[in-house]
Amino acid sequence: PTPDHVFVTHPGLIAGLVPTLLGLYVGVEYLPRQYYQKYSARHSISAILEFIWSMPIHKARILEAAREKNGIFTSFINMVANDLVFLLDDGLKSLGDIRAHQLAVEDEASWNSQPQSVIDERIAAFRQAERGASSCMTLANTTVHMLFYLTEEIVQPFLEPVFVERMAHMLDLYIMTLVGPKISELKVQNRDKYAFKPRDLLQEIIGIWIHLGNASQEFLTKVASDERSYQPAVFAKAARIMRKRAIMKERTIQRFEELNRQVEELQENLTQLEDILGDIP
Repeated sequence: PTPDHVFVTHPGLIAGLVPTLLGLYVGVEYLPRQYYQKYSARHSISAILEFIWSMPIHKARILEAAREKNGIFTSFINMVANDLVFLLDDGLKSLGDIRAHQLAVEDEASWNSQPQSVIDERIAAFRQAERGASSCMTLANTTVHMLFYLTEEIVQPFLEPVFVERMAHMLDLYIMTLVGPKISELKVQNRDKYAFKPRDLLQEIIGIWIHLGNASQEFLTKVASDERSYQPAVFAKAARIMRKRAIMKERTIQRFEELNRQVEELQENLTQLEDILGDIP
């Protein structure tokens, strides 16, 4: 933006734009809007927030809001986390449905042996999955990217007791999804059509994980206690994939590997402690 852009010259916008945007992001949750309208509004708000993040005067306002305990920023990141889980879960489920349909159609003999009514129903479900995947993944990409650039400089609100385990387990789950065995279920044809960008998602989700892991031993402890989604071998595989495909800079990958080793040690310590406690009558 130019130095004379209205966003950096208008006194009202300088004072009120950031709190208004954060308040709107939270507020649309409670309006009688339909699903599409709510997420469309948040998509637009996210675009404006990214735009003004490059303006020092507004970035300072965002950082100031993030320092307030239990203020609007806390409500904002709660909604962001809720959105991310909803959008990624629905988007990835739709991609799985699309993949299953594409495989079914490839078996022409089996596909054509079905009654026409069944074929029509499956095609209708496929079209619905296509629409769901495209909209959910577009919005999920925006939400992940927003968390990525925010956590480069803002970490403490995400590490508060109410959020830290939730953030750790959420990020673990999606790293596992993107590099674990389930990724084969998401290998859809024509990924761009559905806004599915696994490379970008993996880079930014692991980036967020590193930002929080660098800042907090408690975050790493919560990862270590995540029996559902954290597996050291899968995270090591993620590092190998990023290195092989040059998804991240080498020093960032090395840092991820260092943090993963720390978490693996914490996990071993937790297991030993459980064994000891289990022996106590």
